[in-house]
Amino acid sequence: TVQKVGVVRYSPFADGGGNYSFSLALLNAHNSGIIITNMYGRQQSRVYTKKITEGKSEVPLTEEEAKAISVANNNQNQRQSN
Repeated sequence: TVQKVGVVRYSPFADGGGNYSFSLALLNAHNSGIIITNMYGRQQSRVYTKKITEGKSEVPLTEEEAKAISVANNNQNQRQSN
């Protein structure tokens, strides 16, 4: 069950294109789940997924993907304190 959600928007390519790219972390209570990353550019768009197990990935995370996990955990902590 997804219990934590974090989204980071950014522009990954030099050709601009705005902040249409994103990394989305969907995690359970044990920090396991997936990250979906969409990198949008004017000439191309790429989608990647990475499996997350207890907060770690088998492959290196980008800075934005790591931040999406952090945002998901911070969002969960804010909900618990309210």
